[in-house]
Amino acid sequence: MTRPRKDSNRDLPANLYDRNGGYFIYLNRLNGQTVTLGRVPRKDAVRQAIEANAWIEGELAKNDVLAIVKNSTGSTLADWLKKYAALLERRGMAKTTARQADWKRRALEAQFGKKTMAELEEPRIWADWLDGFIDEGKTGAATNWKSYVQDVWREACAQGWAKTNPILVLRRVPSGTKRARLTLDGFNAIYQEALTATDRWLPRVMELAILTAQRREDLAAFEFRRRADSKHWVEKDTLYITQQKTGAKIAIPTGLRLDAIDTSLAQIISRCRDLIVTPRMIHHVRHQSRVQPGDPVALDRITKRFADARDAVARRDGKFWEGSKEPPTFHEIRSLSIRLWTAQAGADFAQSIAGHKDSATTATYRDVRGAEWTKIVLAT
Repeated sequence: MTRPRKDSNRDLPANLYDRNGGYFIYLNRLNGQTVTLGRVPRKDAVRQAIEANAWIEGELAKNDVLAIVKNSTGSTLADWLKKYAALLERRGMAKTTARQADWKRRALEAQFGKKTMAELEEPRIWADWLDGFIDEGKTGAATNWKSYVQDVWREACAQGWAKTNPILVLRRVPSGTKRARLTLDGFNAIYQEALTATDRWLPRVMELAILTAQRREDLAAFEFRRRADSKHWVEKDTLYITQQKTGAKIAIPTGLRLDAIDTSLAQIISRCRDLIVTPRMIHHVRHQSRVQPGDPVALDRITKRFADARDAVARRDGKFWEGSKEPPTFHEIRSLSIRLWTAQAGADFAQSIAGHKDSATTATYRDVRGAEWTKIVLAT
């Protein structure tokens, strides 16, 4: 048995000893050696001893037979992800969102699927994993993955597959937006380049994007008139939209005019009409690989052709975005549209046309990320 502690030392943590009134030493139980802390403040010695004891307990638990048996048996993450996939189907997500979620599920299973849920409840595993993205400068990916994995564990706890959600204790991913915002001048430059492109649908989809503030998947589904399965159509001088991502329903009068481009929605719709017989506003107009005139334009093709026009402008005239950031993508037209509508008609109108339920979401799109000057107007 160890010698009883003196009354003055009874409040000290285990393995911490006070020698000669304020001279502290610590006993390392792993190797039996003492560590000299010296004459340090008592509270500092206590704090260090508590941290050391916690770490040593963790190391000893790794060799504990019961702990090993608990962690080596039971349901694996792969088992749970099969159940989780079924839960996601009930949410009725948009096709694009569902496809992204399925890709993440398969990627997560490939990396951690064989480990048990008990093993993976250790926060350090996920902290190290997310740090890998952050170290590579992929803060956006780290944020997205953290959100996804947090939902995986939240559902696991709700269904009784896990006791705790290890993601909740992790620090917030540091902000570090790398993609540049699209300015109106940048949009106009790309638009002029798009007018010379062989894909004649490109300037049309850009016009629809900046005036309606809709996402790529919705723009590609716009139709001239209502059909039995239509979700985006024109009827009685109104464009009806049921957003594929959120289900938000928006009705935009075709007479709506955006001052920044001096064009109305009706004018853009008229430009979308050509000699091709098709219900779709955005469509192919010539034979191209496997596509026929009138066929819908694939979403990835919209992104790629916009990027081609943007890069052509940059090669000819130089970059029109901050050099340290990634170039603006087609989706940035939505942010530009929201900012333009905010300036023309106010924040509430911009939120309505974007289909956002929360004004905070609209505010995120209005953040210019240093791409534009803030104009100060003197009161009159």
